[in-house]
Amino acid sequence: MFDFSVEDRVATVTMRNEPVNALTLVFVEKLELLVDDLETRDDWNVVIIRSDLKVFSAGGDLAGMLSWMNEEGAAKRVAVYAQRIQQLMKRFEKLPGVTIAFIEGAALGGGLELALSCDLRIATEEAKFGLPELKVGLLPAAGGTQRLTRHCGRGVATRIMLAGDVLSAAEAHRVNLVEMLWENGQSKMELADIAGRIAAMPREALSIVKGCIAGQGATDTDGFALEITGIEKLVAGGEAKIRIARFMQKTDA
Repeated sequence: MFDFSVEDRVATVTMRNEPVNALTLVFVEKLELLVDDLETRDDWNVVIIRSDLKVFSAGGDLAGMLSWMNEEGAAKRVAVYAQRIQQLMKRFEKLPGVTIAFIEGAALGGGLELALSCDLRIATEEAKFGLPELKVGLLPAAGGTQRLTRHCGRGVATRIMLAGDVLSAAEAHRVNLVEMLWENGQSKMELADIAGRIAAMPREALSIVKGCIAGQGATDTDGFALEITGIEKLVAGGEAKIRIARFMQKTDA
């Protein structure tokens, strides 16, 4: 279901759960194990998650949920399934390195929620985006209502979720759902370039800046205080001194 590799501090996760990368229980379990691995290893600064299929991911396992609905305790079972995916997305969001969702096809439902848990979303022209759960009487319960509103604003999020709109890649870029939109011919080269530039950054600094960005607007976090404790920690670690001295030597030259 996944291919995983690390090269030059760039980790690549390629999803392959045919036919549409549905978030089945087995898929979720394997992704949890992969996150376990990413949390413990220190040989990566960037992780790219992409698909080897025509879609990025079509979302939750509707066939599985329908089968559960014929059993006793169906509502609780579906809620537990949604909570498990929600917690997985939170873990993915909090990984110490930078996460990039590279989207070349449809990212719908839970597939879009996975992309929203990443730090950056990069799309090609064929990509499509939506949270169509209301059409089948459900809701985006893996963080979609919160993260989409955070990224695109209340009005855009309301339209996408309540009207069931599916956005083209161009429109997703216009409403800030994706940060970068590339033509097919440039995508692989540009992806390697931005991933390489991020991977060259100091790992601890990347993690601290991620935390500061996440702290913006949070009711339980003082983002300004995070900046001060973060810079103190980075200077105490010593790597900043080495990098500044190296930079100054190049400037003088």
